[in-house]
Formats: sequence, structure tokens, C-alpha cells
Amino acid sequence: MEYGRLREIAERLAEHAPDSFRGYEISGDEIVMMMSASRPHEFIALRIRQQLDRRIPPFLVAHTGGEVEDALLGKLRRPD
Repeated sequence: MEYGRLREIAERLAEHAPDSFRGYEISGDEIVMMMSASRPHEFIALRIRQQLDRRIPPFLVAHTGGEVEDALLGKLRRPD
């Protein structure tokens, strides 16, 4: 299926997702709906971000959210 169409379907599904819904990823012809990470996982991500903030130049930001998308490859990822 075309990536743009998968993205539209994922957006419509997300509108009806429960509160614990975090986002979705797309890979090939598959949509993966993701739930919120556990508290220990979020705490570890915070600690790593704090460590990075102390070591990277001030014009860079360590960020624990966001998404990486390449429509030509048909992929959308939400790395953590």
C-alpha cells in the first residue's frame, strides 16, 4: 500500500486510540500502534538526556521525543 495512504489510516486510527496511546510507526505495509512507555523506561530516558545535556555543545539539544520519517522508504519511526 502507498505510504501516504498508510499515514492517513494511522492518523484516523490515532483519533480513536485510548489515553495511553503514544503514537505509531510505519514500516513497509505495517502500522504499529504504540502505547506509552513505562515509568522506569521514561526515567532512564530522562537520565540519559540529562547526561548528554552536560556533554554536548549548547547549540544542540538532547531530546527524548519526536519522529524520524522517510516517505520514500515508507518508514516512520519514533525512537526513544
